[in-house]
Amino acid sequence: MIVHCGTSTFAGSANAYGNPELLDPVFRDFPGLTVVLAHGGRGWWYDQAAFLALMRPSVWLEVSGLPPRRLPDYYGSSLRRLASKMIFGTDWPGVPGVQANARALEKVLLEAGCTAGQVEGALGGNAAAVLGLVHYPRASRGSPWTSHARTPLTAGRSLFYFARNGRLQTRQMGAVRVL
Repeated sequence: MIVHCGTSTFAGSANAYGNPELLDPVFRDFPGLTVVLAHGGRGWWYDQAAFLALMRPSVWLEVSGLPPRRLPDYYGSSLRRLASKMIFGTDWPGVPGVQANARALEKVLLEAGCTAGQVEGALGGNAAAVLGLVHYPRASRGSPWTSHARTPLTAGRSLFYFARNGRLQTRQMGAVRVL
């Protein structure tokens, strides 16, 4: 389940319902439910969203709508641990663009001390596992995923990035492009 988790400035939006704390009873009552917190708590709730993602095995942070260079400000010292719970996937171009944001996310995570496997997970492996697209066996150390990607990933109209053989790749509408 994907839940909007963060503030919005669009007309008619009700920011009170973007608070991830409201989901805590759901997590308690349905412990096996996989939940992706879209926007990762944007605005008022970064700390709450991060806490839930780190404390609940089936809770994930979707961060493609956030400026990657600001992630260290938003998540502080938790950023390195959160990389294993991050999903970067989008169905809109973003600003300055999906490709630039994916590369910026890779750079930010590596600078935060994340492993290549954690970066690969954030750029596609975690999404693949959550969406059931590919089986990523647990690694013995470092990242929760092995350090190799199986195949490019897509789900519906979503676009996923992942590292493969040291290169960033994307798949959308059945075509693979090397970036």
